[in-house]
Amino acid sequence: MSVCVWQAPEWYREDQVGQAIQESGTSRTALFLTTKLHPRHHGFNTTLRQMRGSFVNLRTSYMDLVLLHYPRQVTHVCRCLYVFHKAQLNPS
Repeated sequence: MSVCVWQAPEWYREDQVGQAIQESGTSRTALFLTTKLHPRHHGFNTTLRQMRGSFVNLRTSYMDLVLLHYPRQVTHVCRCLYVFHKAQLNPS
């Protein structure tokens, strides 16, 4: 059985969700973690900073799914995808 956890930094609850996951003792492989990126973070440095913050708050080294809230341009989407890949390889 797997559990889907959908979280967004804009809800200001990532740290609480990360703590709850840790205290539950649930294996990370049993979870499907999803986060969401606000449009104001659709840039290289801001995306990288936001993703790394999410890794710290959720106490994980990877996300299973990252949603782009209101992707405005294809170039933003491409940059964000590149940063997601870079952030997952180097979460700190």
